[in-house]
Amino acid sequence: MIKVTLIIPVSMHEPLETVKSSLLNLKKLKVPNAVNLEFLYVIDINNGDERKEYLKRNGAGVIENPPKSGKARTLNKAIHLTDSDYIGILDIDARPDRNFIIESLRILEENPELFGVSYRRYPTNRYLNRFTNALSMEYIFVEHTQRFFHLFSGFHLFNGPMGLFRGEMLKKINFKGDVICEDLDFLERATLKGYRIYLTGKTGIGEEIPHNIYDYYNQKVRWLYGALTSLRNKLPLFIRSNISWRVKLSWILILASPFFGFIYSPLILLYLPVIFRRAKCLEDVILNVFGGIFLSLFIPYCGLVAMLRFLSGKRIEWKGLRRGKEI
Repeated sequence: MIKVTLIIPVSMHEPLETVKSSLLNLKKLKVPNAVNLEFLYVIDINNGDERKEYLKRNGAGVIENPPKSGKARTLNKAIHLTDSDYIGILDIDARPDRNFIIESLRILEENPELFGVSYRRYPTNRYLNRFTNALSMEYIFVEHTQRFFHLFSGFHLFNGPMGLFRGEMLKKINFKGDVICEDLDFLERATLKGYRIYLTGKTGIGEEIPHNIYDYYNQKVRWLYGALTSLRNKLPLFIRSNISWRVKLSWILILASPFFGFIYSPLILLYLPVIFRRAKCLEDVILNVFGGIFLSLFIPYCGLVAMLRFLSGKRIEWKGLRRGKEI
């Protein structure tokens, strides 16, 4: 019997409805008969927290994260408490495709040297409003970037929902609570150890994208600040490491290219066939073209803000996203 545990961190501000939606989605995953699938939620606890009670009543495990103890510390505790063969790390808004477990296990079982699996990502709330529809263009860019660097045998970037990992290897890499972007730092340290990630296009993970420009701005400034921190702290480590030069070069390009995104705006025309193929109406086409141009200008602006804060020594605080509907 193969044992799989999915670990889902839940911050203090996440409402009960988001937790319910997460568990209901995960319970719909297709699971082979030879697999024992468990769900373990790591929750920032409030007094009389109804989220904890709901999860326990519905068969999910719960690890309480006391206030100010740090998500990374409790997440590490959850990872080391489980004896599962494979451990998944997912955000609370992650909505894996139904074949997520089947496809991930197939890849990991057939390739025992792999550390984990990476997936295509897509927005679950694309049609919430015109802004989210336009912003969904970013996922086309991300998917094509992932495919290119996979063919190039380059660095694999997780941003948000993560994936399924080999348990024994995952336990050798702890999450750190003193970094800006835990998922980026986690993957960088795994890469420096020589761990390999496989990108599959046969399954994917949906996630909720910011539904207003304020949340998107905060998200991007924080991520780009984390990219600058990584370049400063880890560039010497990557240069001196024994990993492939392709991985080194792609890591630098992935972290640095958003700061110069404006040079990609003419490439929007090359994406027109993709935009038309995924569009339901003319408005989708217009919004996605506008979204591509907007992203090529707005992301470098966020990069400039992040750079100014980085140079001034100001820390970036994480701000939770306001949740919308999955449409």
